[in-house]
Formats: sequence, C-alpha cells, structure tokens
Amino acid sequence: MDDAEIDKQIEQENSWNKQFAKFNEIHKETIQRCGQVIRLGAGVEENLNFFLTFAKQNITRMTFDQKIKLFVKICESKKIDPKRIEEIRKALDFVRETRNTAAHDKLYSTYPDESVMKILYQNKSGLKEINEDTIKKLGKMSGVIALNLAYIRGQIA
Repeated sequence: MDDAEIDKQIEQENSWNKQFAKFNEIHKETIQRCGQVIRLGAGVEENLNFFLTFAKQNITRMTFDQKIKLFVKICESKKIDPKRIEEIRKALDFVRETRNTAAHDKLYSTYPDESVMKILYQNKSGLKEINEDTIKKLGKMSGVIALNLAYIRGQIA
C-alpha cells in the first residue's frame, strides 16, 4: 500500500468518525427531547388525574386515552361549554400522542440531504420528528390545559 492509498484510507476513516460523532450528538439531543416530552406529558396527565379524582372518579388502571374520554363525559354531564371541551380534548390528544410517540415508537435516522441528519419516529401515521417547535407547543398546551382544568374544576365544585 503506497502513501496515497494510506492517506485516502485515513481520510475516509476521519470522515466516518465525524459522521459517527454527528450521529451521537443528534441522538443525544433526540433522547433529551424524549425526556422533555415524557415529563411534560406526565405533568399534563397528573393534572388530569387531579381533576378526575376531584370529580370523585376511580382512575386506577386507566389509560391516558380512557382518562380523556372520562374527562369529556364529565364535562358534558356538567354542561361545560362544548367548544372549551373540544379545545381541551384536542390539546390532551396531542400531548398523549406526542408522549406515546416519544416513549414507544421506533427511531430512524435519515439524511434528507448531504449535510443534515434527522432522527425520526415511526408511528401508525408515518414518520414524525420531535423538534424544538414540538417541545414549545407541548409546553404551551400543558399550560393551557392546566388553566382550563382549574377553571372547570371551579365550575363543577
């Protein structure tokens, strides 16, 4: 093997090492986002649990989805504004779906172009990216949900 071939092999190894380092960096960011999503989702579910317990409901062994349906049923029976109920239900569904994606779905790495790598989740509806915008939306929705649950608790007390 001559010097040119050795240099080429070293260059190729360096390129692979850089790509691997970039993958590790993006993977670490993705795992951190997963943690943020799961924590936000758990906080929202805890607020919902508090509401349902306040409404004297047994929520033992209920899924997040079942809790959302029970919440809607309670609100409808107490004549809460249907628009408010639907807004909260949609926000709860988004939180639940995003949390479940981060917690349970498979990860895939993609290269949409030569310079950018993304890590995506494969769920029933296709590939989904959890990025900073997703985290911001979850944070905003969790606040809106908490305020609305407190308001409705006051209405049915």
